[in-house]
Parts: sequence; C-alpha cells; structure tokens
Amino acid sequence: MKVHFKSATLVSVTPEDADDIWTLYNIITVKDEVEAETIRKVIQESSSGGHNDSRKVKMWMKVSVEKADADLKAASLRLNGKNIRENEHVKMGAYHTLEVEPGRRVKIEKPQGWSRLDWELLEQAADPQNKAFIAAVMIDLGTAVFAMIDERGEVRVLEKLTTSVPKKKISSSSKLDGAVEKFFTQTIEKFLQVFELERLKAIVFASPLDWNQVLQRKLFEYASAREAKSIFAVKNKIICLPVQSMNVDCLKTILTVPQIAQTLRDTKSAKESKYLDDLFKQLHGDSDLAIFGEAQVTKAADQGAVKVLLLCDCLFRSSDISNRKKYALMVDTVKQNGGQVCIVGQESEARLMTVTGCAALLTFPLID
Repeated sequence: MKVHFKSATLVSVTPEDADDIWTLYNIITVKDEVEAETIRKVIQESSSGGHNDSRKVKMWMKVSVEKADADLKAASLRLNGKNIRENEHVKMGAYHTLEVEPGRRVKIEKPQGWSRLDWELLEQAADPQNKAFIAAVMIDLGTAVFAMIDERGEVRVLEKLTTSVPKKKISSSSKLDGAVEKFFTQTIEKFLQVFELERLKAIVFASPLDWNQVLQRKLFEYASAREAKSIFAVKNKIICLPVQSMNVDCLKTILTVPQIAQTLRDTKSAKESKYLDDLFKQLHGDSDLAIFGEAQVTKAADQGAVKVLLLCDCLFRSSDISNRKKYALMVDTVKQNGGQVCIVGQESEARLMTVTGCAALLTFPLID
C-alpha cells in the first residue's frame, strides 16, 4: 500500500494487491467519505430537443459510504453511497458506486478521526518490509534501483538512485575514480537507509555486468571502516546474481534461484516444522494442551489459552469474505492475548490440513 498523504482525518493511498484491498475493506466503514476516480454514465441533452444521448464520463467523485463489498478473487472493493460533492454531471445526494482496485488512488476521510486500530492496519499495509522476504539492489554504473521481493515473487521498487559518473569503461578490478567512489558510497548509504537488515531473509545484488561484486566488496570496506557489526551479521545472506538488464522484471525470477529458494524454505519451514512436530506429538500423546478444529480453537482463543495458533495460509487468505473475517478475528484475538501465530504455507499445508488446517498449542487446558 502506498500512502501519499495523511492527516488526523484524511489519508490518500493506492492499494497494490488483494491484501491491500482487504485492509481497506476493514478500514472503511459506514459514513466514511471516500473519493476516487470513477466512470459514470451521463445524459447529454440534444440541442435540437430530440433524443437525448448518453455517454460515459471519467471523473472524481466523493461519496458518503453506506455499503461496502469486497471481491478478493477479483481484488476489487465496491463502495456504495450518496454523492457529497456536486459536479457538472452528478447532483448532490445521487447514489453512486465507487470501485477501488490495485493501482487506483483513493482518498479516505473519517470526519470523527481515525482510530488507533485503523492507523495500525494502515501502517502495517504501508510498511513494505511486512511483505518482504528479499531485498534487491540492481546496479549499473551511475544507477541503483532498490526493491523488495515478497514470497510470491511480487517486486516493489522503493527507491532509485541516479548520479553522474564518467562514461569511460572501468573494470571491477580497476582503481575507482572519485565520481565512481562517490556513487558506491551513496548506494551503500541508501541501501542502509531503505532496508532493515535484521528483518531480511536474503539480500540480492544484481547487475548486467559485475558491478554487483564491486558493491559487495565496497559494502564490507564501508563496514570495516565504521565497525558496523550489523552489516557483517548479514554477510551470509548476500548473493550476487547476474541479470540481463536493469529492467526490474528480471527480479521476478529470483525466487527460482536454488540458493534463494532454499534459504526461504529453510527459514520458514524450520519454524513451521517445529510447531507442527510439537502439535502432532501432543495430539498423539492424547495431551489436553493441543487441539484442532475451528470451534475448539476459537473457544481457546477467547479464553486466552492459545500459545501458538497454526493456520493454513489458504484459510487465512480465503477469498470468501466471511471466512476471511472469521480467521482474521481469530488471529487478532490470539495476538491480543499474547499468543503466537504461525501461518503455514504450501510446503506444510497438506500436513496441517489432516487436522482441518486450524490447530493450536495451548498454555493451559480448555475450560469447559
């Protein structure tokens, strides 16, 4: 989610995927005032007084929301309400439905102010590192592109650095001149500014030539000069990869690189496997500290008994609104009571689905 502007009552955002549409669906409520670009059929009177013509006109409209419906399969949010800003085509009070989709900017105004929960939902959706698994720096002499890649291979460009450097050809083993040295220093400083290193699963330096290797070397020289332990701590996460061009679409194939794929599997699967092993060990031992099934887990969550909630990703991200609401509420309840949540991905889903796809390890037995 891109946030363009925000104040105590108004925010302007652009959703980027179905999860962002889900976030807006949870944020926008009845009586909120929403403005977006839309298309409306208008009647054009004939100058001769004869048959009136109709045509579709693109315009910005602002409605007071009375009803909201989301279609997560289509990544679409429909907001129905009365027009509250008169224009030449639409009268005040006329009903209209705004359709919000990824890539389309929308302004949301809450006359009574935004609640703390609404701000938290917005900030979580707007933080690119909440969706990020891999940081990528695409580099060519004079240009550096900083992007995040999530576990689905979606690429989001965060920053772009462009600086003037000599046009002469310089090999990676040559002594870098002042302008090139300055470019690499700026690239490293921007890299450290944009990314929180400790939250990353992997870091990719990509280049059509071998400037990625120069960047890696200069990064550790920078770290040594400043005794930056945080940089040395992620040394094993850095991978230099060749790409055909500086087109960011080249980054979409990174998840297929064996070293990257294995890194993500190992990081995520290790945690999932441990929790699943603990769950099935408790279940096979007939322990009362492990349960499964939506009804039982919901009851445990309400009692604050859940130590670890295990939920299949296909349930948590269900395209059925009622199901998604149900599991989202379960997750929120567990977190509010201090429990941990493990959303199990495709690698381990089959195993968890043998016990309905929804299970929990408990801190104490359920109270009947």
